[in-house]
Amino acid sequence: MKEKTKRELKHIAVTALRDEYGFAPKQSDVRLLEASGDGTYILFDVLGKEYRFDSYISHIGGMETIWCGSGTIEKIKSK
Repeated sequence: MKEKTKRELKHIAVTALRDEYGFAPKQSDVRLLEASGDGTYILFDVLGKEYRFDSYISHIGGMETIWCGSGTIEKIKSK
């Protein structure tokens, strides 16, 4: 899997928040703090709240995708 762009990492973060907590902020409200190149780990901030995304690459029908389902994200602190 090729290295993810900042836009792709923000999309993963927004998708994970929507799937885990039921809300999806604008990508412009997501501030990346650190991330793995493949997108399986992302530490990010949304309007003063910090989150950690940890997942894995799933192979489905010949395609590689990042799993964004339940249990992949947690709120770690408020600023």
